[in-house]
Amino acid sequence: MSGAPESIGVLERKEVTTRCAPEDNDGGSFLNDPDLVQMPLTERLPDAVQKLQISEMRPRFSARKCDINRWLEQSGINEHDEPHEGRVANGTWQLGELFRHTRHKIYAAVFGARNHDIGYDVKGRDPRTLSKEDYADHPERGAQMFGEAINEVHPPWWGPEHSQIARDSILYHNNGSRSYVQYWKDREGRLMTWDDILPMYTRLVDKVDNTYERVYPSHMEELGRVLGLSPETIRTQMHANMELLLSSPEDAARFALAAKIRAQFLKKQRGDSEEVFDRLRQHDPRFTHRIVPYAITTQNLLYSPQRKKLGVIYDVDTDRVGSVLGIRYTPDDHYQHFLEAYERSCKHAADVGYRIHTLLTGEQSDASEPMLSVIFNYGNKEMREVEFTPLTSEKHAP
Repeated sequence: MSGAPESIGVLERKEVTTRCAPEDNDGGSFLNDPDLVQMPLTERLPDAVQKLQISEMRPRFSARKCDINRWLEQSGINEHDEPHEGRVANGTWQLGELFRHTRHKIYAAVFGARNHDIGYDVKGRDPRTLSKEDYADHPERGAQMFGEAINEVHPPWWGPEHSQIARDSILYHNNGSRSYVQYWKDREGRLMTWDDILPMYTRLVDKVDNTYERVYPSHMEELGRVLGLSPETIRTQMHANMELLLSSPEDAARFALAAKIRAQFLKKQRGDSEEVFDRLRQHDPRFTHRIVPYAITTQNLLYSPQRKKLGVIYDVDTDRVGSVLGIRYTPDDHYQHFLEAYERSCKHAADVGYRIHTLLTGEQSDASEPMLSVIFNYGNKEMREVEFTPLTSEKHAP
């Protein structure tokens, strides 16, 4: 396979009416490409993968995934559960289709993505004492576990190359993976191929999956306790936010009640926001990893045929955070906190985008150029856009 798809369906086009931080984007908005492709991240999978996942992998790993969910909650790490793996697998599938990989190779990458976090393990330690760095070997463990399982249950069309793609999708998805650096070093001196990049779609999507669904309610309750708020108060506001998000037009009464609860709490804002942020940071330096995704309600992958680059757009409701913590939480706050929490992850995702761009253009891309666009839709015609340059393999910390 070579080059970009000959024709790409236009799913939606949006115009930027207000774009802040213009210094971060010198080529006009990513959204102005008339052929822009938007790919909603859902949990939908190809039927062949879904059937195999339900019949074979879920019985093998469901208990383990429940343990992982509990361990990560106790470790203060965001959710890496079945819905997250499903969204990453869905994004991997959409990118595989977009760039026209063969069907069974796409399925292999999707299947690996659907199980990319099975390697988390406390190894007998108390999860409350562990940080994200203590789980750094989970891609290697997960790839080994998956490989052993798939050798026993693979479909008739499955061959060694499919096992390699699936295992690589697991092995190279993590931010600080030494394996990822070595993967590209092993390929120096020869032309990169689309088969080389296919397992990396999981890595890219994993870095940009950042919605409220990844935030444990208990973590928001913990932030509330720091501010003197009861768990019951936090749960009430989180329930109201969910009602506002999920209510249909037919549920007018339900929506109105949720809106009333939110409005009442927003009126009781608790002093200076910066002072609140300082208190939260003293308690948990990673508090932005809770409140930033909690404000994000939906997310779509983007592809610009004009630029031959990828991006993501987030719909953001900052009042979700403001109502739960009783503060005035603004788009400025969210934007800055996003950069604080996820800039490095976005640079890792941009590294994959940089390699895709090289394949699409047929010539070595400039690693100093932005390769991932992140767009925030804050409503009321306010949108912000920032682009990230890749953290290439040469720049990776060992």
